[in-house]
Amino acid sequence: MSLRFARRSSVGVAAFLTAVSSAAVAAPTASAAPYGGTEAVFFGDSFFANPSYFQVGDWRGDLARQGMSSEHYIESEPGAPSPQGCPQGKKTVANQYGAITGRSVANYACSSAKAIGDSNRKNFQQQIDGAVANHDLTGDTKHVFVQFGANNLQEVLLAEFNGDTYKQSLVNNARRIRQVAPNATITFVGYPAISASNGAVCPVRTRQSSQVGLNVDVLGAVRAGEDRINSSMWDAANAAGARYVDLRSASIDHNMCAPDDIRWVAGVSEYAVPHNLYNHLTHAGVDGVANILKSRS
Repeated sequence: MSLRFARRSSVGVAAFLTAVSSAAVAAPTASAAPYGGTEAVFFGDSFFANPSYFQVGDWRGDLARQGMSSEHYIESEPGAPSPQGCPQGKKTVANQYGAITGRSVANYACSSAKAIGDSNRKNFQQQIDGAVANHDLTGDTKHVFVQFGANNLQEVLLAEFNGDTYKQSLVNNARRIRQVAPNATITFVGYPAISASNGAVCPVRTRQSSQVGLNVDVLGAVRAGEDRINSSMWDAANAAGARYVDLRSASIDHNMCAPDDIRWVAGVSEYAVPHNLYNHLTHAGVDGVANILKSRS
């Protein structure tokens, strides 16, 4: 993702660079549902939803829907929508996690979703509402994975001036999850390493130059955004008594500038490795993140 070259779309990761408005959301109370629910429930934005080019509204999605052949979308396949109708790809962290753990999984993630505020998609509170209504989130749920923040950059950056509505929303919603699913381990999942350890990003990845790409530093702006969002999520996890997975540290050698065979994040213009969507996880990245979550649960 980049300040200069990320295109606006309905997908969530571009919001590292997009100013959005917010309002505090109060978390309603709920009581634990004692009957059989889903073992692992995922709440989040487009990193967990991972929609395909066929499902998103930009020029690449338009080309895909028109059936035009392109190397740009390599193995980008649409999957079944979320239980609330949000577009999701066939290859997602939740699906892979379920496959390697044997656990039942429900993925409520929506592209563009926010921890707080309107995004024309289901936000965190609304995703919880759906999981409760569908009896996926119950007293039998064992694991809940949460990843929000890419679409709340404004709230994160202005927290010291306007109050930390982002953090408070994560805390309030974690408390609500605990009321409904008291036996579940709640894990906040940081974002994977998009920029390299020196702050560089490589937005153009081709087969011809796949081991190098076009390395752009952008004055470390992407790295700064990643750090602010991940550290805010870590703070919220501590305040909520939840676990936190530092995915950036765990994936730093798999960033957007890494060689193709170990790269977990697709470029803005990606012509080298299988992936669902630009700026998001490659298929290898989906597998890698799922394995990390398995090891932490």
